[in-house]
Amino acid sequence: MDKLRVAQYCRVSTKTKEQTQSIDRQEQDNEYFIMNMVHLGKWEYVGAYIDQSSGTTTKYRDSYNEMMRDMAAKKFDAIVMKSMDRGWRNLRDWTDFEAAIRTHKIQLIFRGKSAYNPKDGDEKLLTGFEALLAERFSANQSAKSKSAAAWKKREGLVSSNGKNWGYLYKNNKLTVNDDEAAMIRLIDEMCAAGVG
Repeated sequence: MDKLRVAQYCRVSTKTKEQTQSIDRQEQDNEYFIMNMVHLGKWEYVGAYIDQSSGTTTKYRDSYNEMMRDMAAKKFDAIVMKSMDRGWRNLRDWTDFEAAIRTHKIQLIFRGKSAYNPKDGDEKLLTGFEALLAERFSANQSAKSKSAAAWKKREGLVSSNGKNWGYLYKNNKLTVNDDEAAMIRLIDEMCAAGVG
């Protein structure tokens, strides 16, 4: 009996420290899941596709697009993912992927669930709803973030990701960080002078 050649796909939205830890955990958990089957002699692990990019579209995800090319080239027989939202938060992208796995006869395995079966009408419908809900969730999160940013702007408050060189961020206010400000001024002066 031939071994199933299995790859994994992982994704997080940003490159923050927390998200980097999350993607490491996704990869480790997927690999643990896959290696259990490898040790039983049923699967062969062929590698990972990992993106740190938005889930709203697959268009700019390099590893995802490489995975799609490799799927067409029959480099693996199955793909393991943590969950639907790691792959798609866009119904159109999901339906394109679903068509590709049917065309190339690739199994999709969500960890903790059975393999996705596109021939099962109920499962296909439910997974389509899941993709639609993920898309809706993403749109709602975006609207909430934009609304919060607009409110902060109206109130004269600062939005910060915590990386404010030359400033300290506390209680929605920025104050000059004297320890870093001199370096920032020097960098600004050098740029203005055409250095660097």
